[in-house]
This record gives sequence, C-alpha cells and structure tokens, in this order.
Amino acid sequence: MKKGLPAALVLALALLSGCAARATGEDAPPLCWPEQPVTLYVSSDLHWQPRAQAAGNDLLPEMVWLEEIIDALMDAAARDKPAALVLCGDLTNGGTLEEHEALSARLGAAEAAGVNIFVTMGNHDMDRSVPPGTLKRLYGAFGWAEALSADGGSMSYLAPVTDGLWLLSLDCNVYGEKESKLAGTVSAETLAWVEDCLERAAEAGVMVVPFSHHNLMVHTVDGDGRNYNIDGGDALEDLLLSYGVPLYLSGHRHNSFLVEAERDGRKLIEAVTDMPAAYPHRYTAITLQPDGTADYAVPSLDVDGWAARTGRSEPELLRFAEQSGARARARLEDTAARVTERMDAAQADRAEMERFYLDFYACYQARTLWREGDRLRADPGLALWRAHAGENIYARWMPWILEHQSDDAPVQTLGPFR
Repeated sequence: MKKGLPAALVLALALLSGCAARATGEDAPPLCWPEQPVTLYVSSDLHWQPRAQAAGNDLLPEMVWLEEIIDALMDAAARDKPAALVLCGDLTNGGTLEEHEALSARLGAAEAAGVNIFVTMGNHDMDRSVPPGTLKRLYGAFGWAEALSADGGSMSYLAPVTDGLWLLSLDCNVYGEKESKLAGTVSAETLAWVEDCLERAAEAGVMVVPFSHHNLMVHTVDGDGRNYNIDGGDALEDLLLSYGVPLYLSGHRHNSFLVEAERDGRKLIEAVTDMPAAYPHRYTAITLQPDGTADYAVPSLDVDGWAARTGRSEPELLRFAEQSGARARARLEDTAARVTERMDAAQADRAEMERFYLDFYACYQARTLWREGDRLRADPGLALWRAHAGENIYARWMPWILEHQSDDAPVQTLGPFR
C-alpha cells in the first residue's frame, strides 16, 4: 500500500477488500488472510555505529563493513520488492543521537528507492536516553506517519501494509532507566490498546502481524530463558491467541529460529530473525499465501554480489561470504578450546567434546539440525557434554536445542493456520 493514505481511507479499503468481518474475542477464528500473496522481509539488530568505532570490535570484525552489509540488505529489498521490510529494533548500537540521525537518513534513502520500511525500537536504541519524541521525528516515515492508531503509553503503533494486512509494532522497552534492560515489558494499558487494535482489525476483516524487539516466547535455556523476553508476555500471548493471530516477529537473539504456542486449536508461531552483521548474515523472508499458509526462508545476504554490482573493489567485500565464514569457524574453534580446557575431563574427552561442538554449531548455523539431529543425538561427544552439564552453559544449551529446535528447517511452509 502506498504510504500516506488517510487512515479513514485505509479502513474503508479494508472493509471492501473481500475479507469478511469476523467474530472477535474468545470465539474468534483466525483473522482474514490477504487474498493475494504478501511478502515480508524481516531483519533485526542492525546495531548501526560509526565505522571507526566498529573497527575496534574484535568479537565481530564484520562490523567494520556494517554500512555495506546494511546497504546489501536494502538492495535486496529494493530489488525483490517485498510489501514491507520490518526492522525489529536495536537499529543502533549505542543509541546516540548521531547514530540515529545517520541510520534514519540511510533508511530514508532506501524508502526513496521503493523499500517500504517499518521499525520498532530495541534496548540498544534507548541506551543514551534520546527522547521518544525525537525518535518518532527521525523515524516517523517508517511506521508512525501512516499509523492507524498509536499507544499513548509507549511507542507502539498500528499501521497498514496492504488492504488486508496491518503491522502491529510493539515497543516493549523499559523506560526510566539509565540504560534499558535486556528484558522487555508490556503494561496493562498497552495490552488494552493491543486488544482495541485486534478488535478493529477483526471488524475490518484484516490480518494483523505483531512485531517487537524482545521475544514473546521462551527460546533457549540460558538462565530461566526469560532474560530476553517480555515481562507480561504470557498475557500478550494469550490475547493474540484468543484473536487467532498466527505470526509474531522479533529479534534480540542475533540468530533465527521458530517457536510455536498452541491453545484450543489456535496456533501462534514466533519467528526470531538474525543480526545481519553476524555470520551467516541472514534475514527472514515470509510470504503469506491466500490458502492460510506462510512460506518461510532465511536466506543469506549476497554482500559479494552487491559489491560487484556497485563497483566495489575491496577483496574483503568481493569474497565476503568466504572470508566471513572462515573467521566464524576460527572463533568457534577458539571458543571450543577455551571452554573445554577449563573442564574436569581427560584430554581425549576434551578433544571429542571440541569436535562435537564444532560439528553441532556448523549444523546450528546452517539450520540443518532438522536433517542432522538424529546423528548428533547419537554422537558420543554429546554424552560427554551431558556428563559435564553443571560446568557451563554449552553443556546445557546444546542438548536443549537438539530437543526443542531440531526440526527448525531454513526453508519450510508454516501452517495452515485456518
């Protein structure tokens, strides 16, 4: 949908879109799906920062090419023309005004090239206390300007993408802190506003896809699994399920995976998306099909191809995938050696554990656990890690992932939801 249409006209178009209005509340079936395929590209955790600052990042040296990685993401969206590019927060790394001004200008250039961008804020975006009013001014063209509704107690908004699809941007950041927290929050007032939005969508026969920076569901085993999540998320999850909302988008984890909740025959899938600067430099592509399914994929950015097309000559860019993959492998080898050398195990056992760690993580990064899970679960290296589960998080995390996410393929069909 072309941005800038009056809210009243948007609502009128939705009512005429061929999607019949549906019952609301406890007895609601899934909200209407678009009559034509609609594709969303999703990314998160851009962590924009000046190149000079990124040059000192030893943990993730690819950050020095962050401008080029983000340009490759925008180029993919401009070339493929999804209905929307959804950015799930942590747009900047330090949350400074300088970073926000630089990134919003870059996003503005992408919009001018035809990319339809919607954003929400993450904890890193709030770390330097840039006021919400300033953030809305800088990023207003990326959601707030065409909002059908805005929450008075947060930076959340409801905005149209097409006649049959609205995005619900949820600002779950903790305000009033010197630095925002890893965990998010959602107030009772914001929940009430969300329900009003869902009622409005149900009356118009429109599908709603919510997105936030913080995670809605438990995705991993670190701590109690909720330090990256939304406090009060259970109530939000129940509300979304009660209205038949099928998809939820988030980031924050710097990796991609799917988690599902189901109640009373209603299914809600949360798709967490990657940090584009982290190997293997993925984004998420979701195409909503008229039959009530969704095509899901997590392709890697073609930084090499973008560099060649735009006339760049740096070898680091023209062989970006190869060199980034080699650096990622070296970091994994270093981590495996450092972790196992501190464990109370024989040298031969530590060698086996290192081998298994590298094998497991290669499958995890490539999203091939769905194919390799049975082999990895039978590997004697896993048994050695289990025997040392009390010594570090990896010994708990790898078995948990194999149990809960081993069917998470990089290309699959989600649903049917109706």
